[in-house]
Amino acid sequence: MTVTLIGIDHDDLHGYDRLLTLLKRSAPDMIVSENDVKTHKRTLKQRQYIHNNLASMARVITEQAPIDVNEKTAKSLLDTYGFEAAAIRDYATANGVGVEYVGDASHGMMGSFEDDLERRLYQRFFTAPNDELITQSPTSFQAVIDDAYGDRDVPESVIDDLSLRDRDVRYAEELEPYVGSSHEHVVGVFGHNHVYGSYEESVGEQLSVAAVRHLGHA
Repeated sequence: MTVTLIGIDHDDLHGYDRLLTLLKRSAPDMIVSENDVKTHKRTLKQRQYIHNNLASMARVITEQAPIDVNEKTAKSLLDTYGFEAAAIRDYATANGVGVEYVGDASHGMMGSFEDDLERRLYQRFFTAPNDELITQSPTSFQAVIDDAYGDRDVPESVIDDLSLRDRDVRYAEELEPYVGSSHEHVVGVFGHNHVYGSYEESVGEQLSVAAVRHLGHA
């Protein structure tokens, strides 16, 4: 059996199509997601809510933001929200593939549906580096995302703020039983830093896997 890790940038404007392409190409018989199952389900509901109100939400963000937001980029960033959950769901449903959710709920949803969505969107739009990128065109925004896929250096402040080391040790522990299991091909879908980060605790550094991919490979 083989294990492949796919690293994603959660803000990739082409994330859904890219991830679905890599899943189809990899043809796993089991997928492992960094989300916990409750966060996965809520993310899908929030994604649907956003898609139902896409134009109006983009307009409100553009008009009320404290910075000069590019409305087209705002709409694209809203549109890609939760793409990894949707792509995993759609591939698994179409191919009868099981999904294992290994995330910690403490890093997932918080509060009510509305409060959690507001918190997530604030982080998505108005924290670094997106608070500067959101003023640029979708093409310029995506170019920065694409360049980031080749960068393995993760600042220590990011590692600490996101508790990457602790989370990655647990992710690797969850993935380890699949190495040598009865599954023919297991694919783990995680944030890019978890897969490609050069710090020794990253999932990519801890596990001996058949291949690592990121969405720029799609």
